[in-house]
Amino acid sequence: METHVIGEAAILGIAAGMRATVPLAALGLTLPRRRWPGASLALASAAELGYDKLPQAEKRTAPGPLAARVVSGAIAGSIVARVADEAIAVGAATGALAAFVSAWIFHRGRTAAARHVPPLAAAVAEDLIAIGAVIGVLRRLRR
Repeated sequence: METHVIGEAAILGIAAGMRATVPLAALGLTLPRRRWPGASLALASAAELGYDKLPQAEKRTAPGPLAARVVSGAIAGSIVARVADEAIAVGAATGALAAFVSAWIFHRGRTAAARHVPPLAAAVAEDLIAIGAVIGVLRRLRR
């Protein structure tokens, strides 16, 4: 498997660890023949971005949200591998593992950041990191 494909799957997995729906929405909106699911995923992603800021939002490391992030990372990684005509299982495993690790790291990072800046600012910064990472991968995929 090409190194860049593993890297792209990992980056999408990292983004999924931060925001579960962002990588899938972006892939759905930009890849050919995926526009219709992309629109509904974009709505789900917007809802997730809003819900994440609410005080009652569940921790991303709780079993349900963590599982959603891992599955999202696996799907995004498999899509990247498929587009590059590489091993789908390796892309899926890479995306899933990256999402799992990322969820824990960014949970701790956001908690620490929220002690120094307003919690909303920490959350929005994390949104921007996730979106920026996905945009970077999408630029490479379109080449």
